Parts: sequence; structure tokens; C-alpha cells
Amino acid sequence: MKKQLLFGLAISVLALWWVLKDVDFARMGQALRAAQYWWLVPSMIFTMLGYVVRAYRWKFLLMPVKSIRTRSLFSATIIGFFANVVLPARLGEIIRPWVIGRREGVSKTASFATIVVERIFDVSTLLLCFGLVAIFYGHSLPDSFRRGAIGLFSINLAGVAFLVALRLRTEACLRLVAALLRPFPDRISQRALSLLRAFAGGLGSLSSGHHMLRISLLSILMWLTIVLSIWTCLLSLHLVLPAYASAILVVVISLGIMIPSAPGYLGVMNVACQTGLAIFGVDKTTAFTFSILYLFTQHVPVLISGFYYMWAENLSLGEISHVGAPEGEAAP
Repeated sequence: MKKQLLFGLAISVLALWWVLKDVDFARMGQALRAAQYWWLVPSMIFTMLGYVVRAYRWKFLLMPVKSIRTRSLFSATIIGFFANVVLPARLGEIIRPWVIGRREGVSKTASFATIVVERIFDVSTLLLCFGLVAIFYGHSLPDSFRRGAIGLFSINLAGVAFLVALRLRTEACLRLVAALLRPFPDRISQRALSLLRAFAGGLGSLSSGHHMLRISLLSILMWLTIVLSIWTCLLSLHLVLPAYASAILVVVISLGIMIPSAPGYLGVMNVACQTGLAIFGVDKTTAFTFSILYLFTQHVPVLISGFYYMWAENLSLGEISHVGAPEGEAAP
């Protein structure tokens, strides 16, 4: 983890240098003094609504494994995203299924599989968002943006194909993986196959058309809350942009925060905001000011609620920071 932290810190420092070198701090101060901060309240409300929808969607992803109350899933979701803010290497993606497995007694490996499926739906919905914008406003988008979306679509399509095959033809996929693992020691190959079998158990939602439709609709609703959060945050700086600008920013920011960084996406999110707003002619100083306010609306409610749910679950930061690679059923 130390190497990952140092690498992420290096990326964040480089990203911050890149955005700050062109910032006019005097103009930034003027923008902050003129900001309408009350718009940040609905922005934070939409942020939290997004987590509620995410938790509710997770309920249907986990239903083939176990029926779990949305309240428990919301708690685990907030703790996971709290970890993404305060810990390196996006450990929240591992901590979230670990928390729900610990609380509800379900297989943490199967639970982690639902997180992978969730990310597939997230990226698919994000690409749908991009596709609709590209159809109606493609002339406004740079070529690099379109190429990036095509690359992301290809990776996502391959991921969907593998997961569906693993769910519908589990034994055939396991035989294929076993053949690929023959050069490795038997202990390693058997352990990998055991984990993959447990992982396949968490993919039940992919074999139900009803579940997939519901999950898809909830995914659209979740991204809509993020679009509205960005839109209201833009209004706090008097930025009245085209209706589709917030959707473009969602795509750019989501791509940007995939890059390794310091905890809380520091630096990479600032660059992403600057890059996305540049499409609409927003200067770098205003874009950086927006990125600071947007980070505030994203992190403050998660930090406050995260501390509360950590206390409610009787967890410490030290305990969740040691959640790592799977070992038995101790971690996903």
C-alpha cells in the first residue's frame, strides 16, 4: 500500500502543479467572494441522494446472494466511499463488500462480484450518456473525447461478455481458466479457481432480465443525481452553460478519477474539471474554482456521514485500512 500511496501522491502533485500554474489567484478570490454558496446545499443533497440510489440498486445486485435491507447497504456504501476519500488506492471498492459481508454474513467474494457488476452498469450508463450527447451535440466535442469513449466502450463490452459467460457457463469458464493456470503451482491454481467460483455466485443478477432492467433504470437515476449535483454547483459560480454541459462533465470527471491519485481524487479531479469546462470556453481559473467547490460538495457530506456510520458499525479507520487481498472469507 505504501508504494501505491506514493505513486498516487506523485500523480496528484503533478496534476495540481499542472492546474495551478495557470490560475490567477486574485481572480479566484473574486469568484469565491461573488459565489452563491446556497447552491452548494442542493448539490450536496443530490450527492447523498445518489448514494441512496446506489445502495438501493445494490440490493437487487445482491438479491441472488441474499436479501439485505437498503439501510445496511447504505451504511456499507457510505463507509466505502468515505474510505475512497481518506485512504489511498481506492480501497473503498474492497471495503464496501467487506463491510456488508461482515455485517450480514454473506460471502465477501460474492459480494465483491456485485461491485464489479455495479461498475459495469456504471460505465454502460456513462457511455449511454455520452452517446446521447454525441448524437445531438457531437460537433461540440473534441476528437480525443470521442476516441476515449470508444476505448472505454470496448473495454466495457469485453468485461460484460466475460461476466455473462462466467455466470451462464460457469463450469466451462472454470475449465478454461484451469487450463490457463496449469503452469502455476497446484495450490495457487486451486485457490484462484475457488475464488472465481465464489465470484460467479455473486453474478446472479446477470441471468435475470427483470433484475437487469431495474438495475439499468436505477443506474440512469443515479447518474442523473450526479448531473444535477454538478449543475447546481456550476450555478454557485454563476456559470450558465448549455443543458448538456453537466452530462459532459460527468463523463470527463468519471474518466479522470480512474487515474491513480492521492486520497479524495485530489489533483486528478481538478484536472478533469478544468478539461471538461474548457470544452465550453471556461477559463482555467474559473474551472479550478469550480473544482474546489465541487470537491467540497462531494467530500463533506461523505466525511460527516462516514464518521457516523463507522461509529455505528463499531469500526475504526485503522481496521478498514488493513482490508486487503482475499484470504479465505476475510476479505473480498
